[in-house]
This record gives sequence, C-alpha cells and structure tokens, in this order.
Amino acid sequence: MRIGIISDTHRLWSRIEQALKLMGEVDIVLHLGDNTSDAEDIRNALKNVPVVAVKGNCDQTESMPEERVLLLDGKKIFMTHGHKYNVKYDYDDIYIRAKEIGADAALFGHSHYPIILKKGGTVLVNPGSTSLPKQGSSPSFALMTTDNGSLQTRLVTMNKFMRSVN
Repeated sequence: MRIGIISDTHRLWSRIEQALKLMGEVDIVLHLGDNTSDAEDIRNALKNVPVVAVKGNCDQTESMPEERVLLLDGKKIFMTHGHKYNVKYDYDDIYIRAKEIGADAALFGHSHYPIILKKGGTVLVNPGSTSLPKQGSSPSFALMTTDNGSLQTRLVTMNKFMRSVN
C-alpha cells in the first residue's frame, strides 16, 4: 500500500497540487490538519482515492476529529495534528500516546518542520508543510509504503527526496 501524507496546507492550492503530482499514484492520502477544507479539495482532485483527515489548531470544523487510528495493510497508524502533544518542543508526549494505543506509526504536523524518527519500534512522522515550511525547511510531504509487514517512510521536498527510514 502506498500512502501519501500531507499537513499544514493552509489553502495554498498550487503547492498542494504540486505535492499531489509528485506523490504519484497512492492508495490513500492522510491530511494531518490545518485547513482540512483542503482535504475535501484533494478528495475532489483525486476522485477515486480516499482522503482521511484530522483537524488542526487552525481548523474551525466541529465535524472533524482531532485524532484517528487507522488499520492500513495490517499496520496501526495514529493520526493527529500534534498541537495537543507539544510537538514543537519534543516528541515524548506523542510517542507515549502512540505506545498507549499500540501504533506502529504516529503521524503529525503542526511544527511545519519535517522529521522521521524511529523510537522504540514506533515511527514518528511529520511530513512538514506543503505551503508554509519553517526552520529553513522546504515545502514537503511524506510517502509511506507497507510491504510484507514492514513500513517504509520517506520525506519528499517539492524537488528531491530528503530522508528514508525502514
């Protein structure tokens, strides 16, 4: 399964569209908040690809959950925006929550800074921001693939691959 992970899109459609093109064919897109209305636009653009979203601190919708746990190809994926887990300061709180629910991966945004970190058997992934990157990073998203029980994740800038973790 090929999973596109995007966050902090903030209504900048040209960058979102560029990320979707670079993603190529995916089985599902996960949107980690801050402008979940962009998730609906992505759904309309991709037509036959499911798009699952969580709301972020800038989203006003009441109908969107702040957290989701998905089972994708046998892997438990925890999705949240990250603001309630202090991800701008460290990753301890989100790691603890991921371990509590038995997640193989914790996906989050909020800091607009991309990271992949493997901690205690759990992969922590922030795809960065497609639209408003911070701390000297470039616009980015992440790709995750599942194959024979393993997870591979890589960060992608709008023009190059940044880092992979298997």
